[in-house]
Amino acid sequence: MEIEIYQHNSNIENYEPIIIDIETKDNKEDNTEINGPNPDESDNELSYLQKTYTHKSITNDDIIYFLTCTNFDQLFEYLLTFTSDISVSYLIEAFTQINDKNNELNSLYYKAKIKDSYSIFLNDKFLDWDDYIGEFYINLFCYTNPKHLQFGTGDAKTLRGRNKDIINSILTSITHLKKKKLYNLTQRTKEFAIKSWDVVDYPYLQLFIHTFYIRDEIKKANLVFELNNYAKRKDIKLILILISIFKVKHGEIISFYELIENIIVFEKDNSLEPIQKLLRPSSSLTEHKKLLIHTIDMLVFYRLEKIAARLIQFYKLSPDDYPQISSGLLMGTSNYFYNEFSKGLMTIQNLGELFCKYPNCLINICNKLQRNKFNKEALYLIEKYNLNNLSNKQLNSMYNQLKKSKITKFIEKEDIFGPTDNECLSISKLYNNVKFINGENELLLIEFYSSLANSKILSLDSEWSPISTIFIKAQVNILQICTDKLEIYLLDIPVLNKNPAFNENMKKYFEDPSIIKIGFSFKNDIVMFKQANLTFFDNMKGFKEITDMFIKSKYWKDQMKMSLNEVFKSIFNVGICKSEQMSNWELRPLRKSQQHYASVDVYVLIMIYNKIV
Repeated sequence: MEIEIYQHNSNIENYEPIIIDIETKDNKEDNTEINGPNPDESDNELSYLQKTYTHKSITNDDIIYFLTCTNFDQLFEYLLTFTSDISVSYLIEAFTQINDKNNELNSLYYKAKIKDSYSIFLNDKFLDWDDYIGEFYINLFCYTNPKHLQFGTGDAKTLRGRNKDIINSILTSITHLKKKKLYNLTQRTKEFAIKSWDVVDYPYLQLFIHTFYIRDEIKKANLVFELNNYAKRKDIKLILILISIFKVKHGEIISFYELIENIIVFEKDNSLEPIQKLLRPSSSLTEHKKLLIHTIDMLVFYRLEKIAARLIQFYKLSPDDYPQISSGLLMGTSNYFYNEFSKGLMTIQNLGELFCKYPNCLINICNKLQRNKFNKEALYLIEKYNLNNLSNKQLNSMYNQLKKSKITKFIEKEDIFGPTDNECLSISKLYNNVKFINGENELLLIEFYSSLANSKILSLDSEWSPISTIFIKAQVNILQICTDKLEIYLLDIPVLNKNPAFNENMKKYFEDPSIIKIGFSFKNDIVMFKQANLTFFDNMKGFKEITDMFIKSKYWKDQMKMSLNEVFKSIFNVGICKSEQMSNWELRPLRKSQQHYASVDVYVLIMIYNKIV
């Protein structure tokens, strides 16, 4: 068979592949002993090595055996051209173990003999032992860069995985040689490393610089010049690594602003981390702030408001100073919910209610509706929220065009306490059991606390507005509680939480282990409760997670989707209407269909619990 290997050369930029034709034999037919060739057949040593060891892993013992043979020149020339396919540590560690394996060879004699064979291989260019070993290691580091040397097949990620073995071998070997006092780092090796560092692959560059102690030399010599060249070539990853290693200041790179823009353009949604790395080193606070403002402006220009907002958050800047970013984030959110509407996942009424406080978002939605021929829905939003009174020429033109077309007006469905889908679960018979609690009715609040005290089981859920950006945090708007007597309470949390007595009163029941509390995937709700400072959940006792209980029940099926709707349907063969899931829960009063949706979520938890327990 033919194998492709790479000729080792003192010039790291010149790796020439050579082809060796190797005839292998089946192990059953090959009776040659594994311990090596017959000493009387030294002329065939290289041939034997090719036949026997190229198709298996070479071990330390194998190489030590061959090192004690007489044909050094051929042997070393062959072994050192094969470093891309075998672990280098086998060869180097074998050097250090000769004394242990062959007492008749002392290290000085061994070094001299090796050096003689090297002088042939390096085109008769004499190198000191330490210089050669140093150069040998540098070349191996350079082997790890897929851009400069392609050996074998596979993508860069696969190659880098293999290269970890080579790097580990180098480090192990250097440590071993130093302990045996058989290798010292020379000035000549450092000079060669300084010339070669930019050939080493990114993941191993810092290790390379540390191994050969060349950090200060590189920085003094040509680092800034090289960085500016890399900036012009848009070699972003290498620049970021070098800035991190050498703690480069902003003023040292003439094209820093251009580099920021290149990162934004080429990395796009992945640009946050490299930008943060680039912004950390600072020559002065003034320069840093100037660069930060420039970066935020560039992100906004390229419509990457989310990343700009994260920078503002990270550097603790005031969001009020960047209203265009907040506006951009909201516009992106309106695009998302318009897509949900176009898929039939929410109603036009819900979509309008979500953005009723943001007229620019409503205008954006109306433009999308008209472009996609949802004309009566566009006209409905314009008239319901009086958008035609805004001084927006494009919108007014659209409005006049829609009115002239004499389209059928959109008619809102009657608001009822029930599902919008007749095939889904209805609890309309429990309408009188549902109470809205906001603290205004003192008697109703007393009745609520009394109901909690007399309950053995409480099911819990919460609702919050789905609009959330880095600058606009979602807050709990409604907390639903259903008792084992099917009394349902919808708590207006923003209002109730203003009264400190509310949290203290609720603690009595939530810290009582005799009252069982149940919820479905309740971890997310707990996070929201902490943000809302609902302290009565901090030491909640007697809680049971329905998802954990359901998995252990007879109704559980492998690979079943774990949602409240699917769980309830698997037991009772009827689904839950989710049309109000993306409602605006800040609205007061809640629509009846919203009240029905919120009530159903806690009602079905009681039903599921009773069934599986």
